[in-house]
Amino acid sequence: MSGDVAVLGAGMHPWGKWGRGFVTYGRIAAHAALADAGIGWPEVRSVVGAQTVRG
Repeated sequence: MSGDVAVLGAGMHPWGKWGRGFVTYGRIAAHAALADAGIGWPEVRSVVGAQTVRG
């Protein structure tokens, strides 16, 4: 893998607010990252996600 990388936005779901599925948490974080970057889904070329270790 080569080339330039740009992180334009970051987001996360409210910490400690459980009771939803992980897809929902990802969606909340993705919408927050898009808002942070000031862009919409059509402008996104690649997405990388991660989760914390539970337990």
